[in-house]
Amino acid sequence: MRIAIVTHILMHNYGGTLQAYAMQEALRRLGHNPVTVDYVPDRMSKLRYVLAQIKTALMLGRGGRKFFPFPRRERLPQFAGFMRRHITLTKRVNHYSESVLRKCGAEAIVVGSDQVWRAAFHKPSVQPDLFLRFARHLNVPKVAYAASFGVDYWEMSPKLTRECAKYARLFSAVSTREDSGVELCKKYLGVDAVSVHDPTLLLDRDDYAGLCSDVPHASGKFLLAYMLDANDTQKQAIKQFADRMGLPVKFYTSEKNVELTVEQWLAMFRDASMVVTNSFHGTVFSIINNKDFYSIVNGWRGTDRFVSLLSHFDLLGRLLLDARQLPDNPPALDWERINSVRKKWQAAGIGFLKANLIKGNK
Repeated sequence: MRIAIVTHILMHNYGGTLQAYAMQEALRRLGHNPVTVDYVPDRMSKLRYVLAQIKTALMLGRGGRKFFPFPRRERLPQFAGFMRRHITLTKRVNHYSESVLRKCGAEAIVVGSDQVWRAAFHKPSVQPDLFLRFARHLNVPKVAYAASFGVDYWEMSPKLTRECAKYARLFSAVSTREDSGVELCKKYLGVDAVSVHDPTLLLDRDDYAGLCSDVPHASGKFLLAYMLDANDTQKQAIKQFADRMGLPVKFYTSEKNVELTVEQWLAMFRDASMVVTNSFHGTVFSIINNKDFYSIVNGWRGTDRFVSLLSHFDLLGRLLLDARQLPDNPPALDWERINSVRKKWQAAGIGFLKANLIKGNK
């Protein structure tokens, strides 16, 4: 079946890129032919651009104002190359429309994962399309897989809630990435949902190791600090923790000032002796790679994502409110038990996709 995937904007985030890859790979293994809608909004509206050019023309010769090309968002090569090799995308679009689904021959639509339903991260004019407003007239199965609100409270206005609820009720099946999302769906959207894990957890360590097999292994032990929006206090606390563990520390981030390709990022988690991160997907890949880790709460990006994930593994003791809480003697983790839990959730996620896509296609 040809399946169109609607997900969070794919630009310069390692976790976002890899969840898109994993979603496609999981569907391929189920015998489907997935393609992800490459939605990337322009940096400014065409009307605003035209008005700016008119103003430039009127001010020619005064104040040094110059004409400029239409500003489009372009992916950094660290991400563009990986997507070109591993993720099937539609032609890039700057707005959602039914035509992009018809052009790719979509026989079903999967929404997810990542924070596609996080109102704080999307314009009110766009959010309904992430509930498939633009596909409302297409009579194909519509499935939400691990769609995330990111938080355990409701962020949408009453008007936006009513609109999104109308389209949510057209889904064949709904699953959310956080346990709290199940309750939010019921209370505010009027739909039943189940909880599943992020698409990245549908694959195994060896699957990701294959993607980074050409990256040389690190020559020595190190602590990987993968931190988003990190401040100096956090960095200092992590450096002190690494010193206590007797490990040199390597700091990396995402989105801004990226240094690593996606493959090199995967290799960092493959090779690290220990991980400290405030990233949801940094936490996920620590678990996948069986790395001793601590996660630092990143409230702005959504705390409940960490709570829901780690509670499933009985690992809430690895979630800290502050990097200064990093301990002196971390207890060992029972990876045999953790991997057993991961396999159960993995099977449940694959079962959800398999059952609902087959059911919807009958």
